[in-house]
Order: sequence, then C-alpha cells, then structure tokens
Amino acid sequence: MAKTKWASVIKHEDLGGNVHRIHCVADEDLNHVAGNYVILRSTLTNPDKPEDVLKRAYSISSAPDPSSPKDFHFTIINTGDTSAWLSERREGDRVEFSGPWGKKFRAKPEDPDTAVHLFATGTGFSPIGAMAISRLSGSSPVHVWWQTSHTYDEEVFATFASDSRYHICTGESIADKVPADPEALYFFAGDGEVIVPLCNRLLAEGVPSQQLRTEYFFNKPPKS
Repeated sequence: MAKTKWASVIKHEDLGGNVHRIHCVADEDLNHVAGNYVILRSTLTNPDKPEDVLKRAYSISSAPDPSSPKDFHFTIINTGDTSAWLSERREGDRVEFSGPWGKKFRAKPEDPDTAVHLFATGTGFSPIGAMAISRLSGSSPVHVWWQTSHTYDEEVFATFASDSRYHICTGESIADKVPADPEALYFFAGDGEVIVPLCNRLLAEGVPSQQLRTEYFFNKPPKS
C-alpha cells in the first residue's frame, strides 16, 4: 500500500470556465518533477466499495521549485464527484494523497537537448504547463500547443511571450498544425480522441515512437 501523505490547502483560485486551482503545502518535501501526478483521497464514500473513499489521480500543475519543495498545486475542472469535492477545498483544509507518481511522462536525463513540443487539451495543460515552466532555464526551442476554448494562466503566458525560445499556439482546433520534426521531443496530455490520431500522423511523418510521450486524461486507447 502506498504511503499516505498530507498537505494543507493555503489558497483557492476560481479561474473561470468551471476551472479551479488548489494551492497546497505538503507536510514533507514533495520532490516531484514536471509531469508527475498524485493520487488524492477524498472524504466521499466510494459507492462501489463502501469501505473505501473515492480516489482520483491529479497532475501537479506547478513546476518544481527548489526554494519551496513542499509547495504544489492542482488545476482541475469541476466535473465528477471527486473533482467537485476538491474544488470546494479552501484555506486550512487538509488533503490526503500518495505520490508523486509518474516515471514515463517526464523529461529524462538522457534526453537530447533539442526542440520540444508540448501539446495539451483542456486541463491536460496542468502537466504541460509545468513542463513549459520548468524549461525556462533551458536553451532549446519550446513549442506550446493548447487545444482549448478556455485559456487561463495569463501571467505564465506573458512569461513565455517574453522569451524568444517559446512559441505558443492556442485554439479549439489546432492539432493539425503540430509539425513533424524527427529530431524533436513531444509530450501530449489530455483527450485520447485528439492525441491518438495526432501521434499516428507524426509517426507516419517520420517522428520516432520513443520521442512521443503521452498522458491520457480520458478516452485512453486500449492496449495493443
């Protein structure tokens, strides 16, 4: 059984469009990397398993900050019982979780220093935004693609806009605009119905499969 950890909520933000951000401080150093997630335990009874509570995985939307190793936040859309419960957390509330988890959907030490394409749908921007922020100290081009009808994090986007290495594209139908670059790394988070055909196109156009890393929030394709 995974070790239980605790954090205190220190701030709640309503970002509009039914999107909420919950800022937390963990009781111990989190030691996460951009792209990680935690499994949060609510206080709601699981109707399918009454002896347990509802749990759900949430991507960490904050980039690691060595000066504040206990600080992190979630960015969620208020759909589903657990997300509705989390969206109601306010300053002083306690949340229980395990993690951070996620060894595959992350940058790796052996990755080449090359251009990176970061693609998200909806709140898939949580890990993608954290990855983009974590690359501010780098030197390679960073392409951020966010397919959404509701953008937030205007201050973060202003930071990206001030760096000539960053190229930003947002909109409701932008997957077809993502170019195939056999030398680049690609990270995708969000809706499998959008991500799978996009990855298939990039593969057909010459991008090696090991350079495509995915995190499906829903509509996950069956294992082949």
